[in-house]
This record gives sequence, C-alpha cells and structure tokens, in this order.
Amino acid sequence: MLKPTVLPANWRILNEDSRTKDFFLVASPIPTIALSVAFLISVTVLIPTFMKNRKPYELKNFVILYNGFQVLFSTWLFYAFLAGGWYFPYFTGKCFLPGSGSNMVLAAYCYFLSKFTEFVDTILFALRKKDNQITRLHLYHHGIMPFGSWLAAKYAPDGPMTFLGLINSLVHVVMYSYYMLSAMGPKVQKYLWWKKYITMMQLIQFILTLTQSLLTFFYGCNLPTAISIFNITQSVVFFVMFFDFYMQSYKKKSSSKLAPNGVAKTVPVKELKSQ
Repeated sequence: MLKPTVLPANWRILNEDSRTKDFFLVASPIPTIALSVAFLISVTVLIPTFMKNRKPYELKNFVILYNGFQVLFSTWLFYAFLAGGWYFPYFTGKCFLPGSGSNMVLAAYCYFLSKFTEFVDTILFALRKKDNQITRLHLYHHGIMPFGSWLAAKYAPDGPMTFLGLINSLVHVVMYSYYMLSAMGPKVQKYLWWKKYITMMQLIQFILTLTQSLLTFFYGCNLPTAISIFNITQSVVFFVMFFDFYMQSYKKKSSSKLAPNGVAKTVPVKELKSQ
C-alpha cells in the first residue's frame, strides 16, 4: 500500500490574499502576461518596423518629465514600504520580516502597477532609435518583473516578499534620477560619473533578495514555497546577467584605456566626448 506523500513543514499552498483579489489586474495572471507579451512584441517588432525609415524622435522634455515622475513615484513607494512595516523589521531567529504597519498592501499593489509604467523606458529607447539600450537583459528584466510583482500582490502583499519592493524602489530613485539628469544635456552629463555605481547597487540588491529568498525557502517565513523558489531563481538569473553587464560595460572599458604595459593611454578629446 502506497504511503501518502508528506510535504516539508515549510510548504505553503498558494492561497490568494482576500484584500487584493478584486483589485484591477490582480484576479488573474492572464492580463499581466498579455500586457508583457504585447510590450515585448511592440519594442522588438512593431516600433522598430514603424521607425525603420524615420528619424529618431528627440522627446527630450518628455524623457525628463517621465524620469522625474518615476523618481517621485519610486520615492513614494520606498516611503510606503517603510511605513508599511519595514521601518521596524524584526528577525525571528530564522526569518527577516516587516514589522507591524499600515498600507503595506497598497504599497505592494502600487509597486505591481509601477512595473507597467516602466515599459515606457523601452518604448522611449525604441522611438529614439537607441537600439543598443534594448538588450536581452533589459527585455528580460522588464518582461518578467510584472509577473513577479503580480505574485506578491496576489498572494503575499504584506509578507517578506515586499522587501524586494523596498530595496528596488530605493535603487530606482537613484537610477531614474540619473536618467533624468542625463537627459538634460552635456552641461549636466559631465557630472554624471557615478553610473556604474547604480549597477553595483543592483548587484547588492540581488544578493540581499537572494539571501532572504533562501531563508523563506528553508524556514517558510509566511511565504509560499513556490514563490520562494521563483524568487531564488530570479535573483540568481538577475545577478548573473547584471554582473555580466557590469563587466562588459565598465571593466573592459577600463582595460581598453591601458597600454600593453599597463600605462594609461592618452585619449583624444573627440574620443573622450564619445564615451
């Protein structure tokens, strides 16, 4: 006679949260997946086809306004996650959890919606013909994040998964500030020497979220194990992809500025301006 399968003690069944089940776009994953697929088709096929025989749009003022909006939105999200419980987190001895607070559910839901506003990043790149910015990393990141955020809004809008929203919102405050200032032109761009540190912040972010995801996987921490596995997988994938981007973008550039004997090359003025 077959014995029934015994699940690990930390296994949690995916039960929807009653507080968000009727929220816009939360009831089913299909709208989120459909919007993400439509976004990917638009920025890889439709917009490039439309722009093929057209000059790139400048859109300078819109880019500044959009990034300014994202700075404000991300700042509010960071504050909302803090006020929602991360201002006084506690450690159970095994789990790192948010403390008691208010509006964490609202913060998680608005963070989910923010993943759709971030589609505009790539749309602007496509309209401005900045195809070098639309990398596999960029597409994967913007394509998968809506679904991951939907999981949080649907099943765990006030649990440990909101830590990702907290730290990611802080990173986005810095990142969108950089993009907003960069769009203001050469007079401002000459002060933007700190771009690589944004990628370093993102790498630290993935290390922290991976650590927490491993804790939730082994100890439960009031988070469904299926979501913990998803978080672990994505943290590893993002870290590897962002680390490769960091090495390709900054380490190789640093090496290319050195002569074979290790002495810094003399960089012509024109070349310096193009970097």
